[in-house]
Amino acid sequence: MGFNWVTLFYGSKNNLWYPSRTINSAVIANVELLIKAHKPVDRFEKWLKKEALRLVKRIHYWFEFFTEHNVDIQYDMIERNLENIV
Repeated sequence: MGFNWVTLFYGSKNNLWYPSRTINSAVIANVELLIKAHKPVDRFEKWLKKEALRLVKRIHYWFEFFTEHNVDIQYDMIERNLENIV
């Protein structure tokens, strides 16, 4: 028994973990393709498309992390943290 640790964000180069560049989830890949195919007609839609793609990227990051490290449950003790998506 024991545990492994990884560094998720920049700051420490020890065990820095990166997700794969290709999206391995068909659902996430399809959502990304649909968003990329959309042609914005105004500034709001352009902003919305950019933010949607950023969110898909973050979802991919966490999906890969949970899958690769076989994480079943994740609990974050920080209340009202607006940056958490998992």
